[in-house]
Parts: sequence; structure tokens; C-alpha cells
Amino acid sequence: MPPLLANSKGQTLREHSLLVGSLARAMAVRCGLTGASLIRLTSGIQILDVLEVLGWGHDLGKATPHFQKALGSPSDEFPEANDGDRPFHHEISWAYLADRFDVVSHNKWLLNAIYWHHARPVAPNGDFLTSKDEILSKLSQKEKQALDAFAGGFDWKKGFRTDCPPCGDIELPDLFAKDGGGNNDENAILHVLRSILVAADRLVSSLEQDEFLSFANGTNSIEKLVDRASPPISLGGYAEPGAYDSVRFERQRDIALEASRSKTSCVRAPAGFGKTMLGLLWAAAARQSVLWVAPRNIVAEAVYLNACKELDALGMSASIELYLTGERQAARGDAPEFGSDIIVTNIDSVLNPMVDNRTAGRLFRTLGSAMVLDEFHELVGDSPLFAAFVTLMRARHRICGIETKTLLLSATPSAASSAWDAKGNETAQLPSPTSHYPPAHTGKYRIFWEDSVEPATNRTGRLSIFNAVARSQAAFATGEYHCLAHSKFTPTDRRRIFDSILQDFGKGGTGVAEGKNVAAALVIQAAMDVSFLHLDERICSPDFTLQRIGRIDRWGHLQSLDPSICLSVDPSPNDQAATRVLYHPALREKWMAALRLAFHEPRSAGLAELYEIYNRFHSEHREEICDYILASYKQGMEALIDYGPVKPRNPAPEPAEDEATRGRSKKSLRNPMSSWFFSVRRKADGAWLGPEELMDEGIELKARFQRGSNEKGLLDSSRMLKFLKDLHLAGFTRYRRYLKGKGAFPDSSKKWFTLARNAETPLPDFTRTYDPHYGLQENQP
Repeated sequence: MPPLLANSKGQTLREHSLLVGSLARAMAVRCGLTGASLIRLTSGIQILDVLEVLGWGHDLGKATPHFQKALGSPSDEFPEANDGDRPFHHEISWAYLADRFDVVSHNKWLLNAIYWHHARPVAPNGDFLTSKDEILSKLSQKEKQALDAFAGGFDWKKGFRTDCPPCGDIELPDLFAKDGGGNNDENAILHVLRSILVAADRLVSSLEQDEFLSFANGTNSIEKLVDRASPPISLGGYAEPGAYDSVRFERQRDIALEASRSKTSCVRAPAGFGKTMLGLLWAAAARQSVLWVAPRNIVAEAVYLNACKELDALGMSASIELYLTGERQAARGDAPEFGSDIIVTNIDSVLNPMVDNRTAGRLFRTLGSAMVLDEFHELVGDSPLFAAFVTLMRARHRICGIETKTLLLSATPSAASSAWDAKGNETAQLPSPTSHYPPAHTGKYRIFWEDSVEPATNRTGRLSIFNAVARSQAAFATGEYHCLAHSKFTPTDRRRIFDSILQDFGKGGTGVAEGKNVAAALVIQAAMDVSFLHLDERICSPDFTLQRIGRIDRWGHLQSLDPSICLSVDPSPNDQAATRVLYHPALREKWMAALRLAFHEPRSAGLAELYEIYNRFHSEHREEICDYILASYKQGMEALIDYGPVKPRNPAPEPAEDEATRGRSKKSLRNPMSSWFFSVRRKADGAWLGPEELMDEGIELKARFQRGSNEKGLLDSSRMLKFLKDLHLAGFTRYRRYLKGKGAFPDSSKKWFTLARNAETPLPDFTRTYDPHYGLQENQP
């Protein structure tokens, strides 16, 4: 009788399962899940053994005669995909083992990883198999016997607890567990197990037969496979840059070495401290491949450019890449995509694999690699993104060993680490939890409130930051500003604007000397290496205030021109609405009070004093701030519970165009509601934005068209047909079928938004207009 196969490459099922188990065990060792930091689950069972047993059990469902016959079908990974409502192999693996072992003890964690090592199969109508008994009822007696025969060859008690009786029928597990108290480790454990299992399975499955056999029979070291999943870094040596301040460089190197001795370190360094250099020196000490993670694309782009310059200055030969929007944007070196020594990316690329099975193979890289988290304070909020971030940090900080190192960089770290710290296992705060390193310069700022008696001066070279985009646009309309920067620009215009700001106000720029002013919303306040002479600060939060001040006389070279900071509270409805979303209202009031107390009369202060005020505020209100952070995590986790990767069951060979839109755009971690694509008219010529200029938005867009005249306009078929003709000419070719009468013209807002889930059929938003200087604007009546 021929051996059972795991895939069409000829890998035998038993050897595949054993090799995945061995590789998962080796990956766990790489993450430090051994020695002093070994995690014991229950009954003395060790996590290394658990991961090995997961390798044995993940593909158990492939032992059925049905799967073996289906191998070689168009979908080798899921040969069962077109078989009606028949269970997929991972569903069978889960149900079979759930029928043998209880799901009350730690067994539930193993079973969760086995079920979710692939996505949940969902029929076009949204149905899926919901329970253990429903899955098993679809198997024949012969198939169950085949499962028994294959399963009998493994010692399951090595990883499963066997002293409790099996449960009755149970429902499928959610990808994430509820965390009502906000501080348990269950999701972190689930993430560790799934990350290692998925990566091990995909790596073994990618091997060609000869190489597979060399690892299976032990002639090739398993460590070579672990290196493929998370390669060691090859930064090489470095030398002190000749043109750099030697005292400053020595301090950066000492801090980097100190930080590298801890599992998780937070460097509290003021603006202009040289955090990019510090991060590279830390990476050299960590000697692991590094994921350098930014909260937003614009921050990642700035980090990449700075890192390339600093690598050259240090004489390091490391490969480095900028990875955004699902693809490599720039790179140095010959490493494969997402395989460089240093990968600069955004938080979405790191967290999306948790909920997107298409990129789940990266889970181990994001779990086990050394990681630099730049400006991580921006992630605090009540979105699922923050809950996923906390889950990852708890996995790295609480579960993994000291081999899994994390460096947190921020001038304003707040108390974010309270979300993942545990008693006796706290993030190392450098230089201390209540202080910052000395600033790069000792210059002073003239600080005053807008309603003070400060005499009027010529405040050019000014940066005015608003909390709401509409307020920044209104300021720009006054003619006082040479440039406007916010998030509601097309990618091309946003890049043009930021390049212009960097040229004018970056090192060597002449924007201050030329008297230029910039109006901006939040997007400019972090990571831009720019220096203005004056700041208009509309208060939102302590973090925002200190980040914004970091863009004023950043290098201490403008002291002779008397840099200043004007504090104010914007009473407009737009600002009030924005700040309620961005920060806790009661804490905002207390921060304003602290600033009123410190600067009740106009006076001068330096960065050192400003950071003292910041740290004192966080010390005095730490409990409230930690409660706010915990509440944000819990709210985000409530939404995250509903996430989980899905795979279409029984997909049509050539789906119709309407069906092709289904599932293209899912809710993102940043927004628990689905997002929609839309196009607007350009103000200059009245033409609609094309595919390269397309914009997207969450529930705010839908709210525009759910009532009143906007909804009536959306249902005016003659008017909308004219819009679709323009959109078709702009490059949205999928609208051709509606223009030729081959598709039912959308006759409800629901149908319009179904189309808008696909970037190729955006919603024509007639409520706003686009201007390359103002960005997205409300139409004026």
C-alpha cells in the first residue's frame, strides 16, 4: 500500500508531520522558549513538546482516502476546496482531536492552533461548518478508520493533557480569546503557538523532494531551516563616523549596548537625539535580523532614508529594504523581498498576518526577529490595531525568552508598556521610568499662551499644527501659509508636499530664512526631520505637544532668532470632535491645566524642563493614564474577537464581475468597519481622480450617503450614469458593463457600497472636491 502523502510534491504525510514538529520545536528554541524562560502550561507539559505535537496533528485530516485521491487537483493546498460542504483537512484535524481530548485545559490552545493554521472555509452565502460533531458527521466510517490508523502512530500525551474526559459537541474556536480583565496571557500563548506552527508548516511544504528528504532523515541540520524563517543579521563591523560628534556617538553606543542586555527596552530620548543611529547600533549588538516598525508610511519612509545614510556613515554592509503596501518600495543589497537584514516597514505589515492568511507565513518572523518599534506611542487607541499590537508585545515580552529582543523608541512613550508588562517582568526604561536622556541641545523657547499679553512679533518660519484637517485647510485659506500638509491628499501630492517641506525645513533648508510658514494636521508631528522657528500648538495630549515641539529649533541652530511656542485651545467644533477621538477628554483638561500652571506668564524654557513637565504629569496621573490605555486595549479586543482569516469554499472557476468584488476589501485592523474606495472630482478640471489617485475611507464615507439629499443623489440614475462614464474614461474599466447595460444599475445605497469594496469600482463621491493644494475638501453650497 503506497504511503500517505502530505502534498503533490511527494512529501509523505508522516515525515512531513514529524519534520514540521521538529522544526516548530527548533523555532521555539530560537525564540527563547527553553532554559530559564521555559513556559510550563499545565501538568508539567512543556511548550516545546506542545509545538512538536502540533506538527504531528496539524495535517491529520489529510490521512483520509478522499484527500489522498484529490491530490493533484488545481488547488494542491486545498484539494477539497470544490467538494460541496465537505470539511477541509484542517477542520477534520481539529474535530478528530477535539473528539479525543478535552477542551477545558490547555488542550484548547493546541486545538486553536490546529484549526487556524489555515483560514476558515466559508461558503458564498457566509455559511461554514460550526461544530465538532457537524464536521465529523460528514466523514464516512472508512475515513474515520483511516484517521485512527494514522493517529495511532503518535504519542499524543506528549503534548495533550489526557487526564480529563473529552467534552461533548463543541463549536469552532475563535482566533482570539475574550479578555474581560484585560491582562491575561491567553491570546499571547495562542499567537506564539499559531505563529510557529504556521511558519514551520509553510516552510516544510515549500521544500522540494530531495531537500525535504535531507531534512527528514537528519542529513541536513534543522537550524538551516530556522535561519530561513528568521535569518541572523550580517551587519558586520562598524567604525565611528569621522564627521560625527565623538561624545554623542559614544553615548549612543553605550545606550544601545545597555538596551541590548534586556529583552524589551524603551529608550526615552528627546527629539533630535539621533534615534536612528541608536537603533542601528542596537541591531548590531542584537545580531539578529531586524524589523524596524513605524506607525505610518511617512514615518517608515523617513526612517529608511535616515537608516541608509547612517549605514553608510558607519561603514555597515547590511542589506536593508523599505516594505510598504504589500511590496518592496526600495532596497539595498541582494536579499529576497521581505528577507533583508533590516526591513523597514509599517505596523500594518507586522500585524496584518495575524488576521490575513495570505501573509501568515510571516508570523514567525514578526514573532522571533529583533524588532525596533519607532514612535510606538502613536498606536495607543481603541482600535483592533492596538489590541493586536498588545497581543504581539505580550507574546514577545511575556512568553518568549530574552533571545527575542525589542527596542522601543519614542520621545513620548507615555505608559504604553503597562499594557504588556507583568510584575517582575517590566520593560527596561532608559534612563529611568520618570526621566529622559539629556536633549541634544540646551537652547530655549519663548513659551506663551495665545491669550497672554505677549507682544506681537513677526513669527515667520512658523509651523501651525491643527487637530482637525478642516481647521488646517481653513488656516491655509487665509494666505498666511506657503504650504498645507495633512492626510487627505493623494499619494503623489502627499509625497510632493513632504519633499517640499523637507527641502525647506530639513538640514540645510532655507525655509526659515525665507519666512515660509506651514499649516498642518497631525501627519507632520512625528518622525519628520525638520526644524521650524515658531510653533502654534493647539493642545490635544501630552504626547502630541512634546512631539510637535520636537519640530522647532530641532538642532539648536536657531537660538539667535528667538524660537517660540504659542499654546492655545481651539474651541471649534471640528477640533473638539477630533480631540475626543484622539485622547481622553479628562486627561486633556488636566494636561492643559499643567501647562497653564507652568506657563501662566510668558517665559523661556528648554527641552529638559519641558520633558520634566511631561514626566511629572505622567507620574502624577499614572493610574488614570494606565486605566485609559487598558480601556483602549479592551475596547479594541472586543472588536478583534470578530476577526479571523476566511477562505471561499467552492469558488467559481471564473467568477462574475459582481462576485469578484466580494471579499476584496475586508475590515482592517485600523478600522473594525469595512473600508470603501471612492473617487472625487478634481477642482481644476472637473475630471474624476483616476486609479493612481484613488482614496479610501471607513464608516465616515457611508454615513455621507445614508440619509437626506446625498442618498437621493446617489439614487438618481441619470446623474450617476454620467459620473460612471467619466470614471470609465479615468481608467475604471469595470464600469463598462453598466454603461453597456450588461449589469443591473445600482438602485440602492447598499449596492453602491458593495461595488465600492473594490478599488476598481469606486463610489463617485459628489459631496467633496479635490484640490492639489488643499487636498480633499467639502463642496461649498
